[in-house]
Amino acid sequence: MKRPTVAASLGEQGIESDSLKMYNFRHSAISSFLDNGGDIYVASQLFGTSVKMIEKRYGHPNLERLEEQFLKFMQGSKVG
Repeated sequence: MKRPTVAASLGEQGIESDSLKMYNFRHSAISSFLDNGGDIYVASQLFGTSVKMIEKRYGHPNLERLEEQFLKFMQGSKVG
């Protein structure tokens, strides 16, 4: 937290370093990975936790993104 780049970034964001824990970085990394379309199983392997825990703690489903992914899947599916 005392590295100049980290301290500057925290200051720009208005975050007090005393209130920040290293866990916050992990949570943000997993959430960003999932929000950007990362696979939940891959996330569990990369971050060393279970799929169940990721579903419980880190998943912040974006309903618009889910719809986009579904429509993309359906366009690629062969029907009939």
